[in-house]
Amino acid sequence: MLGRRLPAGAEVELAVVAIVGFVDVGQDDPKVIFSDSPLTRAQRGGIELFFRVYALGKRALAAARGLSGATRFDGWRAG
Repeated sequence: MLGRRLPAGAEVELAVVAIVGFVDVGQDDPKVIFSDSPLTRAQRGGIELFFRVYALGKRALAAARGLSGATRFDGWRAG
């Protein structure tokens, strides 16, 4: 968890603490990470693991839809 749980529809202003590179079916699709505090080493590891596993699911979905192109976690761009 990167911050406290908020009710659905809540609006907040948070700092961008990281940008994760992600490629989805060959298209650049960076993910922006917001938090009320800097990321810890453990949080960074958890985020990276999440996007690596997420890419596996996205690859399977793309294959089922007959789409081609790389889908992968592409490293940290900022943060």
